[in-house]
Amino acid sequence: MLSEIPYRMSRLLIALVFVLAQDTLRVKVSLVTVGVRVTDSRGRDVRGLKVDRFSVFDDGVPQKIEFFSEIEQPITLGIIFDHSDSMKYNDKIQRAKEAALTLVRSTREGSEFFYIAFDDQVKVLADFTTDPLQVESAIQKTKLGGGTSLYDAVLKGVELTKKAKLPRQALVIISDGTDQHSRRRLADVLKTVRESKMQVYTIGYFSGNEEALFRRSGSRVELIDGSLVDNPRVVLQKLARESGAESFFPRSDKELARAVQEIGSDLRTQYTLAFYPTSLDSETGYHELRVTVRGRYDVRARPGYGADRETRTRNQTRRLRRRKSPPLEEGWTRHQENAAEPPLWSGRGGHSRKLFPRLTTVCAASEAARHFLTGAATPPLEEGTGCPKKLSRFRIEQPYKSCDNLPH
Repeated sequence: MLSEIPYRMSRLLIALVFVLAQDTLRVKVSLVTVGVRVTDSRGRDVRGLKVDRFSVFDDGVPQKIEFFSEIEQPITLGIIFDHSDSMKYNDKIQRAKEAALTLVRSTREGSEFFYIAFDDQVKVLADFTTDPLQVESAIQKTKLGGGTSLYDAVLKGVELTKKAKLPRQALVIISDGTDQHSRRRLADVLKTVRESKMQVYTIGYFSGNEEALFRRSGSRVELIDGSLVDNPRVVLQKLARESGAESFFPRSDKELARAVQEIGSDLRTQYTLAFYPTSLDSETGYHELRVTVRGRYDVRARPGYGADRETRTRNQTRRLRRRKSPPLEEGWTRHQENAAEPPLWSGRGGHSRKLFPRLTTVCAASEAARHFLTGAATPPLEEGTGCPKKLSRFRIEQPYKSCDNLPH
């Protein structure tokens, strides 16, 4: 009977619920890492700011910053290199190679890399490695190819970053042409980049005539044969903007070198902050992200991120369980789900409805209670009873000899 259970024990057991809930949440929620660049009114980088100057909002909800650093961090750097036939003009491919090599050499020790070259096909010429020399060798061996499959190459780069071991991730695209051979559409690429957690820097290395044409055109441009294709300048701008990075369109070798220098500096001087999202129930899986800094500064960070597939599946299952929760047994009252305190069993001493299903699937108070089982690990059970053996972390040493000793 409940009246036989000491009040202190019931309070300790309820406390256990909160601990288990917090531990389970922390394991299942991924840390979201954000690179933030802060500049003054003249575009100069602002360094030396402390964490209390920063605020992060996930879908409009303030978040607690769990990690903060202004020190340069090792990163995952992926280079996506266009070696299509058009790169032979004025030997652009050689200078593009030099730019890519400079990017690799500008990273901090401990960074990891991969290198993708594309023409009308996409090839991973250097898979994930911490050896920069391996990537440099692959870059130097790249030769001229055929057409352009930029979209497929970007999607391949995003796919490869799933192997990343470092929280800060960046792609750098060096390209000079319009995509005419990809199997995927621009909308697919933008959606994938928008939901990723990486920054995509882009360098549009066009000829003078191409740059003028693309600059004055809209989202589509007409080719000589009359067909319409996506304006590559607009495409590269969108990829950078949607990921919190920058796009560059150098018109000379000197401007190309400056663009590479700015990308390297940008990656080195960004603040790094991270948080555990408090909201898990986004219907689309996409979270709008906003970072602010107290003071008159310009702030650049990615505008959002997407939950991974595992998280989206878990959230969908959670919502389905809420909708299909069965009627409770007669005499049991369910309090509102959004109460500040956990829902309690009316008439049962104020015990949390979720308490005993978290402890054991066998010693549940009723079939209705079992529906609230969240999958948390159960403590050791007493042989022959299926009840918790002991809860030593809360100094409750005596084992439960039968389920009758538990509050029902």
